[in-house]
Amino acid sequence: MRRFLEQINATNERTLKDMFRDEIRGSFLIDIKSRVETTIAPVMLRLYDFNFNEEKIITGADNCIDYEICKAVIGVHHANTNFLKKKDRSEKENNQ
Repeated sequence: MRRFLEQINATNERTLKDMFRDEIRGSFLIDIKSRVETTIAPVMLRLYDFNFNEEKIITGADNCIDYEICKAVIGVHHANTNFLKKKDRSEKENNQ
């Protein structure tokens, strides 16, 4: 079961990296997403329904906390790097 969950997580991370590849470096996004999830885990457990529900997944009605966190990370990242040159932006991503 653990291996199965690790495979799902790896697939989710690849998908998120691919979805946002034009907006942010993938490894940076996943690193920040992981830090956010670790920090707010108790709040996430109260706010999100983590029960596996095939109907929600199939219909696309499932709340995807990973996607929501990534959108917020990208928004903050753009606000912090909006006026930086590409080289400076890359350096900032590498240093965090």
